[in-house]
Amino acid sequence: MKKLLILSLLVSLSTLYFGQINWTYSKTDAVEMAQKEGKVIVMDFWAIWCGPCKQMDTKLWDTPEIAAVSDKFIAYKVDVDSDRTTPMQYKLQGIPRVIIITPSGQTLWDRTGFGTPTEFVEVLTNLPDDISDIIAADQSLEENKTVDNYFQAGMSYQALAQNTNHNEIKSKLLSNSSVMLQKVQKKSKDEMTVQLAKLNQIYNTALAGKAKKALKQLAKLSPNSTTEEFSYFVKAYCHNCQGDTEAMKAEKSKISDPKLLADLKN
Repeated sequence: MKKLLILSLLVSLSTLYFGQINWTYSKTDAVEMAQKEGKVIVMDFWAIWCGPCKQMDTKLWDTPEIAAVSDKFIAYKVDVDSDRTTPMQYKLQGIPRVIIITPSGQTLWDRTGFGTPTEFVEVLTNLPDDISDIIAADQSLEENKTVDNYFQAGMSYQALAQNTNHNEIKSKLLSNSSVMLQKVQKKSKDEMTVQLAKLNQIYNTALAGKAKKALKQLAKLSPNSTTEEFSYFVKAYCHNCQGDTEAMKAEKSKISDPKLLADLKN
């Protein structure tokens, strides 16, 4: 009896460290869970005959490093032999392939093949913990494609990008934000809304590490009284990124909004 209890305990301890990812094999279920829990979806395209897929299972998915961060995402296995629709949707040309998406289907990261686990561990470790805001914004946009909903979606993607450490995912979030803000500029007839969307798109450029380009774009704008303080903020942010302390202080002195000033400190 003692031996059985010890064996059971060892099996339980092993499960804590290996193979504890709860894979789902249904996209519908994956989307529903991701929406409910405010998480991204990690799609793993595989097949039983795929050697590199088996290596990925052993060297990546069944490791303590991934087990430790598995609560950051909904894990969705796509068997390319039984599901022909999803691989076609993503123009699959090889496996294994890992794609990270939002519940609405926005791709945040995409890799084909498996060499070493390092790159995958890095991206999975740095996944955002909670994407509830962009899930809500995307759902509102799906229900009604209004200017306000496009603007809210753009701002939600921007906010998440600012709190994301992985450069590729951050870049994709900023790109998605800019797409939404471009829609605002095309659909809105309100001058202030259009200009605010333009300024936030320029801010996205700066957040992406292109401060010089953002400053050139700002030079072409003539902010109105409602948006000029935010334009000072974007300029100050750009100068700070470039290490131009004096220029940053000059723009900062024109700002009175506590939130903008706090953002500059961060």
